[in-house]
Amino acid sequence: MKTRLFPVVLSLVALQLAIADDFKTINGQEYKHATVSRVEPDGIVITFSGGIVKIPFTDLSPEIQKKYGYDPQAAADFQEQTYQADVIRARQLAEAREKRRQELEAQSRSQPQPAPVAPAAERQSVAASLHGSVLDARPVAKSLIYGTVLQVVNEGLLVRVRETTAFGTERIPNGAIVLLLGNFPEFYDDDKIQATGIPIGRHEYTTVLGSKSTTRAFEVASINKISDLPPRRE
Repeated sequence: MKTRLFPVVLSLVALQLAIADDFKTINGQEYKHATVSRVEPDGIVITFSGGIVKIPFTDLSPEIQKKYGYDPQAAADFQEQTYQADVIRARQLAEAREKRRQELEAQSRSQPQPAPVAPAAERQSVAASLHGSVLDARPVAKSLIYGTVLQVVNEGLLVRVRETTAFGTERIPNGAIVLLLGNFPEFYDDDKIQATGIPIGRHEYTTVLGSKSTTRAFEVASINKISDLPPRRE
């Protein structure tokens, strides 16, 4: 007899969940023509014209609590389990980020360091030797770039541009992704930067997944971390 009644009970529960109803919280919030899509130990999840929302049983009347089988102890246990699961997920994400940071640091240490910059006197002597030549007349197009580091790759930094000021070249549009060539061991994903660079056209780089891609690239003259980006230019 019980075996025959079980499908009937399930059908009644499903029918109860599918019927549209009006809900009003003890604080006066109303949800008209709402359908209960899921019952959890600490509340009900409803679908209504404004979207999907979960209403805690503690915000509902005793009649509705009884109707959907509210048990305060079961609700407390469920919330504790949910909290512990969130803590574990947050810890796992933090550990993954720290592992990635350490891998990038180890990778940067294993790569050859850039050649030292020539002393100022030597640079001046080279510049003096070129004075008046065709090379001396060649314009040097530099761009001042503000942006956020998307990824640290083998070739340098992938940066999403927020704002640029160009000298002799067109301004890079907001949201564009550029590659800053070089070895930057102190820079990581999500760092905000200000850099000055010379455009060299498109350059190939290796993504973190190992595939090849190309984007606009710059030889970096200077780069610094900043606390905040300038406001987006309209």
